[in-house]
Amino acid sequence: LKLPLPTEVKKGNKMGLKHGMEKGKATFHDHAKEAIELKLPKNFGGENVLYLAIESLAGVGEKAGMGGGVAVPVVEAIEILSRFIEKKTEEDLMLGEGAGERTWRSYFPVMTGIVGRLILERLHPDSKVLFAREFEIAEDHILKPSWPLGHAIEKLIHETVPCTVR
Repeated sequence: LKLPLPTEVKKGNKMGLKHGMEKGKATFHDHAKEAIELKLPKNFGGENVLYLAIESLAGVGEKAGMGGGVAVPVVEAIEILSRFIEKKTEEDLMLGEGAGERTWRSYFPVMTGIVGRLILERLHPDSKVLFAREFEIAEDHILKPSWPLGHAIEKLIHETVPCTVR
């Protein structure tokens, strides 16, 4: 499954900057939910399917405590991301207006967490997700998964057209 939504998170960051965390979060949630529901059917996948969250979503999952190479049941990952989003929202509220100017970085973990939670809510509840930005495939050799890698693997698995991975 590849679901590139980088512009959606950027839109959420802009909503946060314009309206503040609470209103920006609510507005972005509705926008992202509609976009994700158009691309991903409910109960996507099946039992015992393992999904790999990479890049930004992996980073947020790791910050929420789901790193370390452990596959997390989807239902549990949704709960953990929900707590992470609320914690970050409360931290922003405690900073208050006098905390200085906020940037897109102030909102990125929350908006990415919202997208992640919405995606996970569409997956089969008996599946699992692994949040990882890096894999050690050999001693001192780190692989950073990315969307291009996902596209290459998909071509290798599903198409008969030759594909070269470099």
